[in-house]
Amino acid sequence: MIRLDTPADANGTPYVAAEVYDLCIAKVRNPDRRARLAAIRAYVAIAADDFHAKATQANLHLVARTAEVANVSKSELVGVYERMTQENNDGRPVYDRIMIGATGERCPLCGMGQVKTLDHHLPQSHYTLLCVNPRNLVPACRDCQSEKKADYPKTRGTQTLHPYYDHYQNDIWLRAEVIQGQSATFRYFVDQGAPFHHNDIERLTEHVKVFGLAGRFSVRAAEELQDIRQGLRKVFDAAQAIGAAGATEVRSELEARTVSSEANLKNSWRSAMYRASMVSDWFCDGGFAQT
Repeated sequence: MIRLDTPADANGTPYVAAEVYDLCIAKVRNPDRRARLAAIRAYVAIAADDFHAKATQANLHLVARTAEVANVSKSELVGVYERMTQENNDGRPVYDRIMIGATGERCPLCGMGQVKTLDHHLPQSHYTLLCVNPRNLVPACRDCQSEKKADYPKTRGTQTLHPYYDHYQNDIWLRAEVIQGQSATFRYFVDQGAPFHHNDIERLTEHVKVFGLAGRFSVRAAEELQDIRQGLRKVFDAAQAIGAAGATEVRSELEARTVSSEANLKNSWRSAMYRASMVSDWFCDGGFAQT
C-alpha cells in the first residue's frame, strides 16, 4: 500500500465533509429533494467526525452502517455521489483533486495499477452518509475496485488498509518465495513474523486477500522475469567465462535491484520478488533461465 496525504484543497486545507456535501447538492433541481437532503447535513457532519475518530484508532469496523436517513432514501444519498462525478457539479473539483492525489497515478491499494476511479473505503451501499466524505474516497485502479466490490469490515482484523490513515511502509511485511518448476514462479504472502501487533498482521493479510494481490503480484513477477531473464543470463555467462561463480554474480545483481526497488517502496511486488530471488540458490544458479 502507498501512503497518501489527506484530501485537501489547493491551499492544503483538508476538505470538510459537510461542506463538500453542500457543494454536491447545491444544484439539485427538485426543491423537495434538495430541502430533504439539506436537512440531514448535520448527520453527514457527525458521521464524518465519527469516521475520522474511528479510522485514527483503526476501528472502522465499529462505524455504524446506514441506509435511509430521516426521510432521505438510500438511493437519494447514493445519488449525491453520482452528482459529484458530473462535470457541471459544484463538487466535481473536489472529486478531481482526490483523483490526482495518488503519486504518479499509481493505485495506493495495490501499488501497481493506474488510478481510474475513486473507491469508497467503506462502501456507500452500506454507509450512505459517507458517500461524499473525502476521507472515505480513495483513488484506485479498476482492478482493486472490482476485487473489493462492497466488502466492509466486520471485525478489527478484517479492515483493509486505508492510505490516509495507516502506516506500514517502514517495515517489510510483504514476502515472496521462488517456486521451482519448469519455469520459476513466485508465491506472495504476508510475513507472519513482521514486527506488528497480531491485529495488524490480520489486517495486512486481509488487504492482500480482499484485493486479490497474491495472484495479481505473481502475474507481474512472471512478466518481470521475462524482462530480466536475458540480462541475468549475460551476467551468469560472463562470470563463468572468467572462471567466476555465475550464481554469485547473479545474486549480486539481484541484490542491487532489491536495494533500488526498496528505496522506492519496501512492500511492492517487485521488492518482494527480488528479495525472494536473491536468497534462492536454485534461482541464482540458473533457475532464472528455465522457460
